[in-house]
Amino acid sequence: MRWEANFQVHPDRGEPCIEPSLSGLDHPANCGGLYSLRVKTPRHPDPLPRWGEGVNPKGSRVRGKDEFSSVTSILHNRRTANLSPEVAMIPVSNPLQDTAPNPRLPQWAQTIKDKYEAREASQFLLYGNVHDIVPYQGELLWLREFLTRALTGGKKIVAYFNVSEGLTFATKEMQDDFGRFIDVYWSLSGGIQGVDSAASIKQRPDHQKDPRVVLPLLEKLLEIRNKVVLMVDHIEKIVPDSPLSYMSMDDRRALTTLQRWALHPMFHKKDNAIILISRNLSDVHRDLRETNPLLDTVEISFPDAGERLEFISFQLQQIPQTKMDMTTERFAAVTAGFNRVAINGFYQQAEKTGEAITLASVKKRKDKSFREEYGGLVEVMDPEFGLDMIGGMDAVKDDLRAIVNLMKEGQRSEIPMGIGLIGPPGTGKTMIGKALAKETSLPFLKIGNMRDKFVGESEKNADQVITLLRSLAPVVVFVDEIDQAFGQRGEKGDSGVSQRIWGKFSEMQSDSTYRGLILWIWATNRPDIVDEATKRPGRLGDLKIPFFHAAEVPEIILKVTAKRNNVELADFDFAPVLEKVKGYSGAELEAVMLQSRWFARRAGRRSVNQEDLLAAADDYLPSRNDRMIAFMELLAMLEASSRRLIPEKQLQKYNRDELVLRAQQLRLELSAEGLL
Repeated sequence: MRWEANFQVHPDRGEPCIEPSLSGLDHPANCGGLYSLRVKTPRHPDPLPRWGEGVNPKGSRVRGKDEFSSVTSILHNRRTANLSPEVAMIPVSNPLQDTAPNPRLPQWAQTIKDKYEAREASQFLLYGNVHDIVPYQGELLWLREFLTRALTGGKKIVAYFNVSEGLTFATKEMQDDFGRFIDVYWSLSGGIQGVDSAASIKQRPDHQKDPRVVLPLLEKLLEIRNKVVLMVDHIEKIVPDSPLSYMSMDDRRALTTLQRWALHPMFHKKDNAIILISRNLSDVHRDLRETNPLLDTVEISFPDAGERLEFISFQLQQIPQTKMDMTTERFAAVTAGFNRVAINGFYQQAEKTGEAITLASVKKRKDKSFREEYGGLVEVMDPEFGLDMIGGMDAVKDDLRAIVNLMKEGQRSEIPMGIGLIGPPGTGKTMIGKALAKETSLPFLKIGNMRDKFVGESEKNADQVITLLRSLAPVVVFVDEIDQAFGQRGEKGDSGVSQRIWGKFSEMQSDSTYRGLILWIWATNRPDIVDEATKRPGRLGDLKIPFFHAAEVPEIILKVTAKRNNVELADFDFAPVLEKVKGYSGAELEAVMLQSRWFARRAGRRSVNQEDLLAAADDYLPSRNDRMIAFMELLAMLEASSRRLIPEKQLQKYNRDELVLRAQQLRLELSAEGLL
């Protein structure tokens, strides 16, 4: 572990103004508006002179103290041309370094800067990847430190607040300035209810952590003073998303105070900024985040593939002895969904144990992390087989292979937003979805159940999943039984939960900027109850593939199933078997094949012969409702997006008007029996 020693340098006197302090590289000391001389202990003996020396903008010389002898000194400001010859600069090849006069900011930070400077907003709510480190000017900074250094230049007071640490400041001078403000405020206002004196606010930690005490003080500060930046971490702990009737009066006052900060005319006349921070947007009270037009919500996304590769390359330079069983590009790809802190954990573990970073260890940690973080909301899937292991459906497989090629070539504009797999159960919808994902070599997630019995939790779950998908892009997403997953517009009986979940996903699924980045594969046997807006072209209905119960080429499916399940087959004629399994679905054919293996074992054989397969076909009892299957097949044909995707046998009977009438008739019959 390398450590930095920091001390601030007074810009006028050119001498250290506070005693040196040690801080880890992950938490560099903040220097506020002063200039800081930073020294690093090297990993090896330093041959440089005992005294580090630099020049501040005023021209005064500054010197390190004797206890920092035999170290490299660096003047921590941007005026490197003013450094005296005695100061040694360490040239480090760093892909994160940005030496331009105006350092490059992450897109989300640039958004804040632009909107603030244009006077469009002065209050921001940051959410998403807020617990990560941010690269800036060759360093990796925690969010608070990054915001302070990148966005608060020229501010007179930079204050931080959360209910754990209480009220703190960027520098001691700012803290003293606020202390003087408290004294003046106390003398003019007569104090705060429940607080004995101005001195007790400054001396008692419980007052400094109490929103009832701190928020009124900060409000008055923002009203009176200029050039103030306030950052409030874990804002959801102050104004949680609870029904107003469940909130205490203190929570209601805090919510009202924060709403007023964005709407108060006096605040807009000041050069002040308020930054609220929460990991999950939906954890913050909806009256603050949804009904406040002057509060700007800004998502901090997880690093994309390029940013992860950049960080991984940087880490390899820092810890060159790290061993991996994959390329850096592959490591960047498989860490999709991880932030820099999580990726850094692999390097720390490898450095500690001396073991290599392996593909298996990354996948294991990802599975564990996603289970802990998202519970049953998503499942990371690792398909074993590609489209070659799918029997029949040649026209469908040709279209899917074309889509895979487009994705690999980066032709995003030609890739469908969604692919619908529609038909009765047991027809291979899930299998072909997995096979397609396998061909793309992209992360593959299955959306789970987002419904929760507690008020507001279902919407929070939906927000979590959407944020995850954005962070993983490019990604393939599978939604089984989509008719039950997202709900519908106008659905009744659950206090609007289904409508809100549908609305959140519908907004994302209609955003064409995700075309080619998030490929939705969805399956259903009841497309008639899927919202029309969801399955229309331009959203998830660009390609809708019908599936039919009776397998198109049963012999091929039996052989592919045997290969996929490691069933050893003898060489025999399948014709007698095909007569017995006529009209069987792919799932039923697989059940017969697996059952035949037991007949072979009972006969003392390892390979399955014709006799075993015939015995299994005679023994197997398929369970199905033929009228229900016919109804689902009709719905699949009516939803198909292309004639060429319908098998020739069914296409010969295709007459849309007749299909609609037959489907309506079956619907009435099945409903009368209570099956629909």
